[in-house]
Amino acid sequence: MVKLLTLVQILGIGSRSILAKKMRGEEGLVYSLLASPVLYREGGGLLFKLSSPSKNGMDRILSVFKSTVYHVVQKGISDDDFLRAINTIKSHMIFSSENNQYRMLESGKRLLLGIETEKHFDVFDFDKSFALFEELTVENLNTFASNQLHDEPSYSILLSN
Repeated sequence: MVKLLTLVQILGIGSRSILAKKMRGEEGLVYSLLASPVLYREGGGLLFKLSSPSKNGMDRILSVFKSTVYHVVQKGISDDDFLRAINTIKSHMIFSSENNQYRMLESGKRLLLGIETEKHFDVFDFDKSFALFEELTVENLNTFASNQLHDEPSYSILLSN
C-alpha cells in the first residue's frame, strides 16, 4: 500500500506530479489530471482521470501519457520526487485525520469493499504508517513501478459535446 500510494502521488497527484508537468505544463494537452489508487481485497489498479479541451487530440494525449509512464519506468523516479511525495502523503494523512467526514468515508470504504487494514499500514495510526514510509527507498519504489507499469494500460475515453 505504501509503495502504491507513493507511486500515485509521484505520477499524478498535484501540479508537481510527473504527468501533470508533462501533459499540462509542457504539452498543454489537458486541463487537469488526477491519479488515484483503486483498491479491493483481491487487488486493484491505478486510475488516471484527464480532462482535455479537445477531443481531436486523443491520440496525442495517449501517446504522451504512455511515453511519460514508460520514461518513469526506464529512468526511475528521482530522489527529489520521491522525498516530495513521501512528505506530501504524510502531511495529507495528518490533515485528513482532523476531518471527521474523511474518517467516516475511509472506515465505510474499508467495510463496504472488504478492504482489511494491512498488518502495519493504517491511515489512522501515524507511528506505524510513517515507519513504513521511512523503510521505503527510491530503489524499492522504482522496482515496484517497473513491475506494475510494464504492461500496456487499458483505458476508456468519455467524450461530451
